[in-house]
Amino acid sequence: MSYNEFVKTFSHIEAVHLDSETARDEPSLHNKSQWQMRVYQGAWIRGVSAGGCRNNP
Repeated sequence: MSYNEFVKTFSHIEAVHLDSETARDEPSLHNKSQWQMRVYQGAWIRGVSAGGCRNNP
């Protein structure tokens, strides 16, 4: 997505970062689901594991 398309599409953006320690210290999050982390290692390989949308494979 180009910058110009991004600006046309979105008028507001919020970025939030809560690590597990911060989330434990926040009372309003005590009854919420716990965060889970998954790590995947590998590479995007054209035609194998990488692709685009239907009109731009």
